[in-house]
Amino acid sequence: MRIVKHFIIYVMNWLSSKTRESFTIKEKDYNEINCSLEECEFIASSSNIIKIKSEDKILYLKECRIHSKFSDYLANVIEDYFNLISTSKNIEIIKKSIMQDLENATLLKLYKTLNRAYDKHFRTFNKYNYTGWDSDEVGLPTISIEANKGNIIFEEFLNDEFMHFIEYIRNDVNAYEDHLFLSINKYQTIGADNSVATYVLSKYLGIEELVIETKYIWLNIGKKHKKLCSCTEQAVGCAAIDMKLPQKVQITGEFYRQLFILSLFDVICFQRDHNQENYFVQLKDNKVNSVLAFDNDSKMAFFPLESVTNSTSIGCCSVIANGFINRPCIDEEFCDRLKNVDLNKVTVLLSPYISKMQIWALKHRIIRVNKAIERTRENNPNIFLGKSRWKLEMCDEELAGKYGNTYLYHYCNCFSYR
Repeated sequence: MRIVKHFIIYVMNWLSSKTRESFTIKEKDYNEINCSLEECEFIASSSNIIKIKSEDKILYLKECRIHSKFSDYLANVIEDYFNLISTSKNIEIIKKSIMQDLENATLLKLYKTLNRAYDKHFRTFNKYNYTGWDSDEVGLPTISIEANKGNIIFEEFLNDEFMHFIEYIRNDVNAYEDHLFLSINKYQTIGADNSVATYVLSKYLGIEELVIETKYIWLNIGKKHKKLCSCTEQAVGCAAIDMKLPQKVQITGEFYRQLFILSLFDVICFQRDHNQENYFVQLKDNKVNSVLAFDNDSKMAFFPLESVTNSTSIGCCSVIANGFINRPCIDEEFCDRLKNVDLNKVTVLLSPYISKMQIWALKHRIIRVNKAIERTRENNPNIFLGKSRWKLEMCDEELAGKYGNTYLYHYCNCFSYR
């Protein structure tokens, strides 16, 4: 089932790419940021992130690598790891050994399935002496655990860096897999384009305060490494998953309103990754008052399907059910903005970032959402509220689960698994 799903995503992305306006990224297109290697912090999350400080701002950057032959691509990733991140005293020896493994076609294929081994051993892979890791899964016989017992050089690497190395390689291999349809020597920008397009659309709809801005920049690390990156400023607030219940439930009507708007906006964008760790909540007078969504670079965002009844993030229930908005309160101002959207303007704004096929599907989702809004308004006009009319007591039924696993219900019921 997983293979079928990934195949469908690949085919749809391939078809979509064929309807994209062709453009070439030039050095002069974006601003440059210069920093030293010492000023960079490398973070391996679901993506590889570079954290830097620039002009008193904390910035998070994700590199858009050039898509090339897989062996060349992987060699570049490994070079980056050892040139930028590794703290081993024997970098050249270890790097040379790993590079030799890439000459073996069978071992090279294992890198493409590294994510399966990573998922299988997620709970234990930070323990280098865990014997579940072997060369048949990881593709690294030169530094495999069994082969290097007692080898001081590799023991040090396995002890101190194995976890970070695997994470780093795995993340960039995933990025490569997401761009299999891309032509050689093109930048891998699907996630970055989706993130930029999300902010551009939010700004057009007048809700940019709910979505963090993403830009393209050139990052110069020292004088040797120049990288095209997506760039966002550090989000302000705290993750819902890290909050204690007594603090969580101290919410305002404005927060309730913003969470509804975000859920409807996610339907329009086909955004399915605003989980409990991908948005921050912000406090005002010790109450949760606003929301800020980030990590808007999901490969599923702006997916070329017309559906508006899909579940949104984190298994939350659909905002639209049986042709109606399935919520007890609806923001009148945002719905009016959607009603007055100029679809031609949307095309102009988003054409630099997403394909014609994606834009076509987006516009049809906007049309379908507007139809659901009008049907709901005709059936129950009293639930359409102006900004000042959103009150905390109105969300009681939603908090009780009457409307399913909505964004608000999930917000109050998600807790840290750390």
